[in-house]
Amino acid sequence: LTDVETVQLSNGSQLGYVLANKDRDTFRLPDSVGSTRITEYIVDSILPESNPVLLRGLGDADPQEIKNKYLQLPDLLPERVKALAEKLTASSGNRYDSATAIRDYLQNGYSYTLDTMVPPAGADFVDHFLFETKQGYCVHFATAMTVLLRSTGIPARYVQGYGPGTQQEEAMPAKYLVTQGDAHAWVEVYFAGAGWVPFDPTPGPALAAGFPAPARPAAPAVAPQATRSAELPALPLAGGPFSAPLAAAALLPAAAWRWRRSLALLLAARRGSSLSRERQLRAASLAWHGLAERFGPPPPGVTGREYVDSLRIYDAGLDVAVRQFVRQWETLAYAPASASTAVISARDNPVDSAPALGGEPSASDAAAFIRECLLITFRLT
Repeated sequence: LTDVETVQLSNGSQLGYVLANKDRDTFRLPDSVGSTRITEYIVDSILPESNPVLLRGLGDADPQEIKNKYLQLPDLLPERVKALAEKLTASSGNRYDSATAIRDYLQNGYSYTLDTMVPPAGADFVDHFLFETKQGYCVHFATAMTVLLRSTGIPARYVQGYGPGTQQEEAMPAKYLVTQGDAHAWVEVYFAGAGWVPFDPTPGPALAAGFPAPARPAAPAVAPQATRSAELPALPLAGGPFSAPLAAAALLPAAAWRWRRSLALLLAARRGSSLSRERQLRAASLAWHGLAERFGPPPPGVTGREYVDSLRIYDAGLDVAVRQFVRQWETLAYAPASASTAVISARDNPVDSAPALGGEPSASDAAAFIRECLLITFRLT
């Protein structure tokens, strides 16, 4: 992506600027103000080099700044991960063949699924995927390929973005509809003289830019609920079948529904008999819905912390409350039900520490968590 231009606004005017970093290789549209919304924009991009003959002929004289940044690995990366990387690339005579060998190994030897599990405490994410579960979704495959490449001295980076979307019929010039269902993760490998070249190790047709592929059904807009540690399940979040009351909300004016559900939570927080894990998760669900309504829903594969870290919350108090909330929610949603009937109150934990549960659950802690969910919902909606 080299430039963003002709940003059209809903009031018929054009935005006079876009935000970019100093190298102009990252762009961001400013937050919308008031009722004015961005309706469309034009981008200029350079397609990556994809000619295997050319890429095989390039050398490996990588700039020092590229090596410093894109060869980093965890200090405690298991040796069997490095050994696998060396085995896969042993017969490759160039960087392109090494990258395709790792890509093909992952595509052909591992299964795609959204139903993943949390690695055991202390386990390495990539090691657990490669040697234990041997199944996952695009995040697992892209992360594994990035680590395997770096283990052999090849600069690589993990990329999250969107596929090309669906071409709209009878649109002139051609237009594509890109939704959250097109969210994807892949890998980019550095080639001296050609720059970053995408590779997609996820089984099935590739979605990354520069990879022509037959169409496949779009992934669900939000990944189904899974057992992984902090990834956001489909809203409403973990804790029970709450689709009926949420569906009913669509029949009410949005503001009226928000006040009704918040009032119901307030009453629940005052009744000791209503402080079950289910009630707390319903409260958390409202806070997540408030965040999604204000900032947009999280894309598939994004953890709660990653989603919150990506938000630009200019209210410092709200920012602290939301970050504390996501840590408490992680414990509540993914700890065993018997151990997470209550969460530790935000007042008792610093922002940077995860809640620690143990012993007899406290009704006052549960009530405090529900009240904080309620306050976040009020402030967001």
